Amino acid sequence: MDAMATGTAVVIAVAAVAVCLLIVRSRRQRAQIDSLLARRGWIRLREGKSTLVRPENDDWTVCVTRSYATQQTPPSTYIVVSTWSSPWPRLADGTILAGPTPPGPLRDLAVQLLKTANERVRGWLGLAKVSDGLQLRPLETADPRLLVLTTEATAAPPLAALADAIDTWCTRFGAERDQPAVVFGSDGVTVRIRSDALQTPDRLTDFVDLGIASRIALDTESR
Repeated sequence: MDAMATGTAVVIAVAAVAVCLLIVRSRRQRAQIDSLLARRGWIRLREGKSTLVRPENDDWTVCVTRSYATQQTPPSTYIVVSTWSSPWPRLADGTILAGPTPPGPLRDLAVQLLKTANERVRGWLGLAKVSDGLQLRPLETADPRLLVLTTEATAAPPLAALADAIDTWCTRFGAERDQPAVVFGSDGVTVRIRSDALQTPDRLTDFVDLGIASRIALDTESR
């Protein structure tokens, strides 16, 4: 066997081993998640590109959606979004959007950007969608650990308990894609991250805990 053939065989063997390791790891992760679901009494469902996790005795849902990045030709990168949602509590009027505050002077820069953004920029940021097309404004009285946007019709409390819940999550998951966005409006509460909540049992458990803690905080502070 010449050197080129030998090199090709080595490359193929290495690739085969890598694929096998990925399959083994994926099966192990799935088994660990299945064990968690069985212990907690949670149910996993498939709906198209989304995986849903729901409890038997509560009304929240975790939805993990995977899709290709459409801006690439051909698409080659997966985008993963995880959303925890609950139909309660509900905000009678308006919308509140909250997340961890950017560090240092970036917070003031973000607030100024949001104040001056035109309709096109707000649409690109996804703000029009979460606010039902209403204008969003920064809430100056919010807990300093949060960057909070509200519609003009909304009067929001400082949201200190929500800040505590987000702090607890961010202490464990500090990556940029793990930064949560919490939306509170007429449809209830949603918590969104741009990463896979089903990656490990601990991550799923902590994401559910974040959603429930956010729901309790908003229910208490909005009364």
